Amino acid sequence: MKKWIALFLSLCMLLSATALAETVTEELPVEAPAVAENTLADDQVLATLYGEDITWGQIASTYEDLIAYYGSYYDLSLQENVDLFRAVALDSYITGKVVDKKAQELNIVLTEEEKAAAEEGAQSDWDAAIQEYMAGTEGATEEDAVAYFTELGYSPESLKADYVEYATDDKIRAHIIQDVVVTDEDVETYYQELVAADKELYGSDVSAYESYNSYVYQMEMYSMYYGTESNMDRAWYRPAGFRLVKHILLPVDEALMTEYQSLQAQLEEQMAGEAANAEEGIATTDEPVTQEQVDAAKAAILDSVSGTVQEINDKLAAGATFDELMVEYSMDYQPTGTNTYEVSVASTLTYVPEFVEAAFSVDNVGDVSAPYISTYGVHILLYVEDIPEGPIEMTEEQRQLKYEQLLATRQDEQYTSTVEGWIAEAGVTYTGVISDLNTLMAEMEAAEENPVEEEAPVEETTVDETTEEVPAE
Repeated sequence: MKKWIALFLSLCMLLSATALAETVTEELPVEAPAVAENTLADDQVLATLYGEDITWGQIASTYEDLIAYYGSYYDLSLQENVDLFRAVALDSYITGKVVDKKAQELNIVLTEEEKAAAEEGAQSDWDAAIQEYMAGTEGATEEDAVAYFTELGYSPESLKADYVEYATDDKIRAHIIQDVVVTDEDVETYYQELVAADKELYGSDVSAYESYNSYVYQMEMYSMYYGTESNMDRAWYRPAGFRLVKHILLPVDEALMTEYQSLQAQLEEQMAGEAANAEEGIATTDEPVTQEQVDAAKAAILDSVSGTVQEINDKLAAGATFDELMVEYSMDYQPTGTNTYEVSVASTLTYVPEFVEAAFSVDNVGDVSAPYISTYGVHILLYVEDIPEGPIEMTEEQRQLKYEQLLATRQDEQYTSTVEGWIAEAGVTYTGVISDLNTLMAEMEAAEENPVEEEAPVEETTVDETTEEVPAE
């Protein structure tokens, strides 16, 4: 169902203000996708609106644009997908006609200044697209760029007309949603709903909580890398089982760390290989790496930092705070950060296993762990406190984001319901040649929720008439 909805929602961006610039680097498909046979004549009447017929010829260009932009994502040899594209094209045409008529009734028109601003924006984007094409195409002249966009169906005049239309649509939308509001109480109610939902999901499942938050973190890193938006929330309810810890990270001589990691990896690979060879009866001939060698390499690392570890322990015994020692010794201390970590036994999705092991190696709040080696160095952790199960508090920044999300959702709902009401009042009559979009989407959704189960083929049995009789004893 999501795919059908995605196509419908993307319709509004079909010829958006950025479409021209995007074609510089992303041309339309060279070959149109194969489309199921079932052509319509241009004079075929599809619906009647305000007493006037809507024909296939009036919406054919919109349909072709949809196919050009989105057809590659669908199997258009299937009639159901062709029907969907046609229904979206028809719905777009009807919506445009109804909204335009309603705007005239309400006297929602652009002022001369607003129209001029829209046309200036169109000219600016046209000029930018021409320059971008010339910069990205070796030897291209301005005439080449103009010819390129002309072939794609663009011109400064058509772009200005589109931008004026978009500006008018924006003004109509602003009129419809002008009274939509969101209060602080609305945001709080929304927050409480999020908390309740996440308590149901994660309240008794710390592994699921960690897994979800780890996924959100990965998406945040992806967004930062690619410069995209990421509005995913981390879970709003923390289950029991978390400790708050602080740590001091000591650097390790690179040669010692490389030796330790190399021996450790060899031993693990060797053990896996021996198990596989044993199953197949193959003798192992390679020079073995022993656990004693790995332990010796580990001991060498610990010995290299033993003097620093002793200094830290002595200063703690003399009354120094762990925070003071983090500033003095830790290689990853963040002057502007909290330098605290929430850790559960399932936090290996977020932290290296040695860090998690160190966090749970001590029993009492205030205890300091022995040194633990990871790929990052040597960790010494302080068990600060147990973190109680419960809701995650929302920051002011998060509240503002939730306010904006709620407002946008309510504005969309107000706009959609208003336009749907206008269309209902208009009294559209469909001829049945193309299904109306709402009916088609309802049918698609019903089909997905209640798929028709194919009957298993009945196996035919044959009687072997030549079966020999069993001899009597």
